[in-house]
Amino acid sequence: MRVLTLGIILTFVGFLIVFLGAVLESTPSNFAGAVIIGPFPILFGSGARSIFGPFLWVFAIISVVLIILYVVSIINFLRTRKGGPGGI
Repeated sequence: MRVLTLGIILTFVGFLIVFLGAVLESTPSNFAGAVIIGPFPILFGSGARSIFGPFLWVFAIISVVLIILYVVSIINFLRTRKGGPGGI
């Protein structure tokens, strides 16, 4: 339980430091990031549009790989499942 609490506190402190660094910085900056939910990437950022080109290609490739892995795992599950009570 202590490790969990420490992890949560460190996460919030990290977010706070990044937020304060972004708010207090006086020079314009470029940043980009992505969040992957399932096989779908959500890209975000600020600054020059040229920063998003590499991110778009990388996460498009990652999305295709994840979709292929999902389909393969579903096919593998359907081939190996056993019938009977409690089966899907």
